[in-house]
Amino acid sequence: MDELRDQIWDYLYSNGSECPLEELAAWSGRDVAEITEVVDHSWFRVVNGRAGVAYAIGPLPK
Repeated sequence: MDELRDQIWDYLYSNGSECPLEELAAWSGRDVAEITEVVDHSWFRVVNGRAGVAYAIGPLPK
């Protein structure tokens, strides 16, 4: 799973944008359920079925 996570992160980073989970599944040859599990991680942001690289925004204001 870690290797697939690395590959997906690289794919998303190189594209510079979010993409649908279905696209990641087609690209990787895996099913959407497995992709969903892989991107359920702090490296990713998933909203409305689209995954992207999670970027740190710095500390929250007090």
